Amino acid sequence: METRFEKIRPSNYEGKSPVDLYYNCIAWAMGKKDSRWWPATIGGYRWPKKLPRQKPGEETLPNFISAFKRLGYKVIPKKDYSLEKGFEKVAIYVKGNQNPTHAARQLDSGIWTSKIGEEEDIEHSSPAVLEGLLYGAVAVVMKRTIKN
Repeated sequence: METRFEKIRPSNYEGKSPVDLYYNCIAWAMGKKDSRWWPATIGGYRWPKKLPRQKPGEETLPNFISAFKRLGYKVIPKKDYSLEKGFEKVAIYVKGNQNPTHAARQLDSGIWTSKIGEEEDIEHSSPAVLEGLLYGAVAVVMKRTIKN
């Protein structure tokens, strides 16, 4: 991890699962492990009905925001990574022309979790530690009420 992410250090992340090709970072951020979620036009990916499928490199942040809104998330006005009692947060990363690249989810401990490509799930101290050349930067943070 330290060779792929400029800001990550052994002190701010921990591997939490074996490699699993069945799901990806978007599915993991959505709290799902049932399949790979992405708005790809090619087969093998799930995406919410009535949201557009998009060609590689043409994915849009509004499409990803809409997908998370269907799960009850709302955009918060600033990038607030703090733990808020009763809420679950996700961070969506973008690169280039605001093309989404990754998503992370906050756990009830305040630690963040990510599925790294086809590799393992990790827990990390903040969404900021994954920002850099590979994933770009966090563009938006969303939150939803935790259902008990």
